[in-house]
Amino acid sequence: MKRLLVLILLLNFCFGISSAQEKLTLDESVQIALEKSPMMLKTRAEIVAAEGAAGQVVAGFLPQLSVSGGVGKYYAEPQTMIVDMTGTGSPAAISFGIDEQADTSSYKASLNQVLFTGGKLSNSLGMANKGLAIAREELKKTSDQVKFDVINAYYNVLKATKLIELSEQSVAMAQNHLDRVNALLKVGMSTKADTLRGEVQHAQAEISLTKAKQAVEIAKNYFNNTLGVDLDSPVELVDVAYKSKEIPEYNYKDLLKIAYDDRPDWRQYVLIKEISDDEVRLAYSGLWPMISLVGNYDIGTTKYSTYQSDVKNWTALISGSWNIFDGTATWNKIKEAKAKQNAQQADETIVRRTVALEVKDANFMLKSAKENLASTQKAVELAEENYKIADLRYDSGVGTSLEEIDAQVAVTRARVDLVQSQHDLQIAKARINKVVGAEIY
Repeated sequence: MKRLLVLILLLNFCFGISSAQEKLTLDESVQIALEKSPMMLKTRAEIVAAEGAAGQVVAGFLPQLSVSGGVGKYYAEPQTMIVDMTGTGSPAAISFGIDEQADTSSYKASLNQVLFTGGKLSNSLGMANKGLAIAREELKKTSDQVKFDVINAYYNVLKATKLIELSEQSVAMAQNHLDRVNALLKVGMSTKADTLRGEVQHAQAEISLTKAKQAVEIAKNYFNNTLGVDLDSPVELVDVAYKSKEIPEYNYKDLLKIAYDDRPDWRQYVLIKEISDDEVRLAYSGLWPMISLVGNYDIGTTKYSTYQSDVKNWTALISGSWNIFDGTATWNKIKEAKAKQNAQQADETIVRRTVALEVKDANFMLKSAKENLASTQKAVELAEENYKIADLRYDSGVGTSLEEIDAQVAVTRARVDLVQSQHDLQIAKARINKVVGAEIY
C-alpha cells in the first residue's frame, strides 16, 4: 500500500513538472509564431523570388555559351541537265550528284558576351538588388507585426484569465452577501427587498462569469491562430509581472530618430525612391548602342559510300546595334520614368508625417497607460477600503444592504479597470517597438 502511495505521488509530481514545462513564455510564443506564421512563410518565399530575379540580371553580365548538334541521314536527288553536246540535235542527259543516302552530322558552339549596353544592365542590377533589399525589409516589417500580434494575443489571454478570477470573486461576494441577507431576514432584521436585490446582484455576477469564460476561449483561439498552430491546441501561458515604475520614458524626437533609422517601411520608401532614380537612367540607356562580342564555331560531316565531305568554320566579331529612331518610344519612356521619380519624391512628406504621427501617438499612449495604471491602483486601494467599511457597517447593523452591494460593485469594477490598465501598458510598450522598428522595451 505504501509503495502504491509513493508511486501515485511520484506520478503526480512528474505530471506537475510536465504541466509546468508546457506553459509557454512570451518569448517562446513569439518564436513559434515567427517559425509557423503563414505571413512569415509567405515573406520568406518572396525573398527567395527576389534573389532569383537579381540572379537573372547578374546572368546578363556573364558570357552566354550554347552548343547544338545533330546526327542523321542526308539525301539529295541528283540534278539532271539536258545538253546537246554534239550539235546533231540529239541532246543527252547529264546527272550531277550521287543517288544514295549519306550519313551526316553537324555541331555548333556559340559565344556571346555583352560589352556595352549604355547602362541598361547596371541599372537593372541596381533595381533588382534594391528589390531584394525591399523584400528583406518586408520580412522585418512582417516580423515586427507578428511580434506585436503575438504580444497582444498573449496578454489578451492573461487578461481574460484574470477577469475570470475577478468574476469568481464577485460571485463569491454576492453569494456571501445573499446568505447574510437571508439569515437576517429569518430573524426579522432584513426585508424581502434586500433579498431580491441580493439575488439580482448574484445573478448579474454569474452572467459576468459566463461572459468571462467565453472571452477566455475566444482569446485562446485568437492566440493559436496568431501563432499559426491548430486552433484546438491547449493554451497554458506563464503570467507576467507588471512593474510600471521600471518602464523608462523616451522623448518623442529621440524615438523618431530611431524610427527613421530602423523602421522597415521607411527604409522601403528610401529604396523605392532610389529605384525610381535607376528607372530614369534605365530609360536613358535606350539612347545608346548595344555592343557585344560574338563567336561561332561549326563543324559538319557528310559521308557517302565513295567519298566524305567535311566542313569546319569559325567566326569572331564585335556586333553592335543602335536604335536610331523608334517613333519617340524611348523619349516617352524617359518622360514616364521622370514623372514616377517626381511622384516618389512628393511622397516623402506624406511618409515622413505618417511615421511621425504613429510614433507620437504610440509614445502618448504609453505615457497615458502608465498614468492610468497608477490611478487604477489607487482606485483599487480606495475601493477595497470602502468595501471593508461597508461590510463592517452592515454586520453591525448600521449600514444597508444597498450600501454593501454598491461597495462590492465598486471594488469589482476597480479591479477590472486595474487588469485592463496592466494590459494596456504592455500593449503600449509593444506598439512603441513596432512603430520605431527596434526593441526599445
